[in-house]
Order: sequence, then structure tokens, then C-alpha cells
Amino acid sequence: MSKKLPNYQEKQHILHVKHHSDKDLIAYGDAFLDEGKISDAIDFYQKANYVRGLEKIKGMAELSGDVMVMQQV
Repeated sequence: MSKKLPNYQEKQHILHVKHHSDKDLIAYGDAFLDEGKISDAIDFYQKANYVRGLEKIKGMAELSGDVMVMQQV
């Protein structure tokens, strides 16, 4: 996704108001993850039930010792 990342309000609208395909939600999650915005990526992966993305983040959290992220995933 080569677009500008959505701001907070746009993100909430995408996640909770406007219906998006799982493919779109995963693309947003990937874009946020690429920018290091892990919590935002988790939100999109969870909405899409994208286990591979969540497991990737869990692995990153284990390596870095980030218990908060592990609990969120």
C-alpha cells in the first residue's frame, strides 16, 4: 500500500464504520507494521482475523521482550 497512512479518525472509520475486505484490512496492517506502528497493525490484523500477521508480531515481541505487545496479540 503506497498510500498515506490514515489518521486516527480515518483509522476508526475504517475499522468500525466502513466495511473493508480482509485483503484491504491486511494491507493497512502491513503498511502500519512497515512504519513501526505495531499497535495499529494489530488492530487491522485482528479485524481481518489474520493469524499469520499476528504471529509475526508475536515473534517480534518475543525477540524484543515486549510483554505488552505479546498480551495485546
